[in-house]
Amino acid sequence: MDWFDGFLEFYASERRKFVFTWALASAVLLLFWIIHVLPFSYGSVASKGTVVAHHCASKGFRYTYSYEVDGQTYTADTQWGGWDGNGSCQSLMPGVVIPITYRADDPARSITGTVQSWGKMLVYFLIAIAVLCFVIVPVPLYIKELRSNN
Repeated sequence: MDWFDGFLEFYASERRKFVFTWALASAVLLLFWIIHVLPFSYGSVASKGTVVAHHCASKGFRYTYSYEVDGQTYTADTQWGGWDGNGSCQSLMPGVVIPITYRADDPARSITGTVQSWGKMLVYFLIAIAVLCFVIVPVPLYIKELRSNN
C-alpha cells in the first residue's frame, strides 16, 4: 500500500501538468473540429452519397464519393478514413451508399458522415485524451521517478 500512497502524492504534485496537457490536446482537437465540422452545423443538409473509389494504406485510408444536388453531380475526396463513422476501408467499396452533409448555400462543400457523427467522435477523442493524460501517462512517469530516486 506504500506504493499506492506514493503514487497519490506524486499524482497530487503533478496534476497541474496533467490538466495542462489534457487542456492543450483538447484545445487542438476542438480547433480542428471547429475548422472542419462547425461550418456544417448550420445551413447544411444531410444526404446520401456514393463511394466512387477508395485507397487503403497501412496508416489509414481515404475515399472519393459523389452526390447529387438539384440534378448536378458533385465529387469530393476525404482524407479522414473511418473518423466520420462511415465504416472501414474494406466496407467502403465503390458503389456503397454513405451519409454525407453538404452546405445548402454551397453544395460543392461537403463532409462525409453527419455533424452528429463527427460530434460523437469528438466526445470519444476527448474521453480518450482524458484517460491517456490522467490514467495511462501518470503511472510510467511515477515509475520513472521511483527509479531515478533509487
